[in-house]
Formats: sequence, C-alpha cells, structure tokens
Amino acid sequence: MSIASRLRAVSVRTWGSPTFTAWVSMGAQSVRLVVFLPLLLRRYDESEVAAWLLFGSILFVGAMLAEQAALVGSRLVAMAMGGATDLAPTRAGEAPRGGDAPRWPLVGRVFGAMGALNLALALAAVVVAIPLGIASLDTDAVGGGTVVWTSFLVMLAGETGRQSTLPHFVLLRGTGRVALVNRWSAVIAIGSALAGAGAVVVGADLVALAVVVQTANLAGAGCVVAVARRVEPRSREFPWFAWDGEVLRWTAGPYLRSIVQSLANRGALKLGTIVYARHGSPAEVAGFLLAVRLFETVAQVALAPLSSHVPHLVRLLARGDAAELRARVGRQFRLSQVLQAVGVLAVVLFGGVALEAIGSAVELPHAAVLCLLGAAFAFVAFIRQSLVVSLVGNHVVAVERMSIALAVSAAICSWAARTGGDLGVVLAVFAPQIVLVHGLPFTLGARLVGLPPAPFFRRAVMPAWILLAIGLAVAAPVHRALGTFVSPLLARGS
Repeated sequence: MSIASRLRAVSVRTWGSPTFTAWVSMGAQSVRLVVFLPLLLRRYDESEVAAWLLFGSILFVGAMLAEQAALVGSRLVAMAMGGATDLAPTRAGEAPRGGDAPRWPLVGRVFGAMGALNLALALAAVVVAIPLGIASLDTDAVGGGTVVWTSFLVMLAGETGRQSTLPHFVLLRGTGRVALVNRWSAVIAIGSALAGAGAVVVGADLVALAVVVQTANLAGAGCVVAVARRVEPRSREFPWFAWDGEVLRWTAGPYLRSIVQSLANRGALKLGTIVYARHGSPAEVAGFLLAVRLFETVAQVALAPLSSHVPHLVRLLARGDAAELRARVGRQFRLSQVLQAVGVLAVVLFGGVALEAIGSAVELPHAAVLCLLGAAFAFVAFIRQSLVVSLVGNHVVAVERMSIALAVSAAICSWAARTGGDLGVVLAVFAPQIVLVHGLPFTLGARLVGLPPAPFFRRAVMPAWILLAIGLAVAAPVHRALGTFVSPLLARGS
C-alpha cells in the first residue's frame, strides 16, 4: 500500500472516530471560550456578563431533562440495533440479549416515543425556568430589567425549539453514527459562537445577542434533522410523536433515575451559582461563574472519550463481547482521567494570565478558591465518568446517595454563601457528594464490565490524580512567578 493510500485510510478512520470527532466538537465549542467569551468580557459590563452566564444555569434543568432523555433513547436504539427485543436495563452477569439483525420496527417505536417525551419535557422546562429566572435575575448582581428578561425569554424559546429535534440525534447516535453527530455538533457550535461574536462586535445588546445565537442553534439543529432523514431513509416513515406504553416503560426507570442522578451530580452546582448571585457582588459573581464555565468545559472535553463510545459499548455488551468491552472501557477511562487533570491544571495555572492578556474586566477567584474548585471538579468528574460506565448496561446507580447529597447541598447553600462567599459555595456544593458518593459508581461500573475495581483504579485513575496533586501543589509559586514576570510584559504591550 502506498503512502498516499495509507494516509487516506488513516484520515478516513480518524474522521469516523467517535472520540476524535467528539474532541473536534469540543474544540469547536471552545470557540465560545477563545472568541466569543473574550469579546463578551471586554464589551459588556459585569452585570451583563453575569446575566449571560446565569442564563445557562437557569436553563440547565430543561437542557438536562432533554439530554437525559436523548441519552436513554440512544441506548435503547443501540440495543435494538444489536438485535435485542427486550430493552429493559442489563445488569452485571446477565446473559446477552442480542440477535442476528437490527430490529428496525422497534427503533421506529423508540423514535416516536422520544418525540412525545421531548414535547412533554419542553413544557415542563418552561414551568421550571420562569421561577428560577425570578429568583436569580432580579438581584443586585444582575439587575433584572426589560432587556435581561427579554433576552432570557428568547434563550428559553430557542432552547425549547432545539429540543424538538433531539429524536433525530437519538437515531443517529443509536445507529452508530456518533462521528456524524459530533461533526454536525462542531458545525453548530462554531456557527453559534461566530454569530454571537459578530453580534457583540457590532454592538448588539443582550436581546439581539440572544436572538442571533439561538437562530444559529436552531438552523444547525434543522440541518441535523435533514441529514438524519437522508442517511437513514427509514426515519422518514417513523412517527415524530407516538405514545408507546411499552417503550416508555422501558425508558421510565433508567430515565427517572438518570434525572435524579444528573440533578444530584450537576444540579447542586447550578443551585450554588444561582444562590451566590443573590449574595455576591457583581465582580465576585461574574468571576465565579466564569471559573465554573471553564471547569465545566474541561469536564465535557474529558468525558468525550467515554461518552462518545457508549452506543458501541452497549452493542458489545448486548453481543457478549466481554474482552473487547473491558479493553475499550479501560483505555477510554484512563484517557478521560488524564484529560481532566491536564485541563484543570491549565485553568488554575494559566487562566488568570489569559484573562489579563485579553483585557478582561472579569477576574477569576482567588488562587486558593480556584485550586479547591478545580480539585472538586476533578473528583466529581471521576464520579461522572464512572456513572457513564454503568450506563453501558442502561443501569443508573448511586441515585439514593446522590439525592441525599443534593438535599444536603440545597439545605446549606444559602447559609454557606452568606458566611463563606465563593469558598463556602464550593464546599456546600461539592463536599456532600464527595463524602456520600465517592467511589461507589466506579466499583459498580467496573463490575458491570468485568473489571476488578482495585487494579482498574490503579491503572486508570492513580496516574492522573498524582499529576493533578503535584500541579495544584505548585500552583501558588507558579502564580507568583507569572505575576512577577508576565504581568509587566502584558502591561508594557497594552
């Protein structure tokens, strides 16, 4: 085989890789961080920045409801594509359910049921978002007002419209076209970020910015619908909305537990940001929200090697290919952990310098708070990655412990924000989950795929944690060095 042929084969394989294209998608979403967000930080005041960042926290519930439905639906489709006729959750040690051929009629039933479920969830999201907006936008840090509220309603309407297209994402992911979904997600992310950046450059207010960003998002989602109908012509015959009792029963258990799990895993943080917006100054709130956004981006990038392979892992489990399943989970988990550690250290060590370089009016929290927040995000990311492994069997674990952790965080969050500021919020949000949940999801997920938990932890987790611990330990002297040598250079160049 010639060099050109080999390069072509490698290019095709890479372009079709779920992990690589997931990173492409994440890289595209980082355009918001390196292009859109710096413009936002330079051209809008602290209250407007805080409002824009809060929109994401308020809309989190609706996005989470739709996201979890899509994840459960894609796993059901993957099971049907593996030949299964019973789509109930698979547990450790259970015999394979796969057959010889995909069950396309069952795939169509799942597609229609997901459409009906998403419609109901979109209405529920509106009901939840309005009171959350009242609680967080009409504060001293944000200021409320007609512009802020109109912008928020535009964002809410756009998110509701986007959710109606999710069954097509479910179909593509469940039928193994994860790379295709990731490539289109990258296109949508870049289009939305560039459109938003253009709106900021021409001096758009928050309302116009919201209209531009959501129009770009909806246009991209519409393109994905067209692509799904072209690459999988059978979908043209599938019902967009169908109340299928059996499919919804298969969905209900994993979905409800996923909702509780996701609320407990990420809801405490969103609640903490909303509560802190009522107690902190505009500068403090904007800095804290920015740090949270950066660490959330790191967590999403680090999760990609695992989450992008879930449909394939589901099919391996359905077929009973245990050796390949164990090898794939081990590699992807180790990679996710390394990416998480490196990303946290990048934010902690160089985030402040990067903001200074772009002339941002918003500063990150104090180094000690930033280090604690990064370490907490890293541990919770370990829990979240472990939960993804359990989801390979469509089995949602540790719900009870995570629910208790969420209740504890909710009970103490307001008091912690009043007495401890951003440090108190970090402890209130993360400490209950770390103490109550810790390694349980990791142990259960490892057993599901047939990996001994202790050796798996040593190989896949410990190296990344050692790297993170060393990096955080030297963070203080690195900050001092950067402040001594880099800041004067930046000041001289400005």
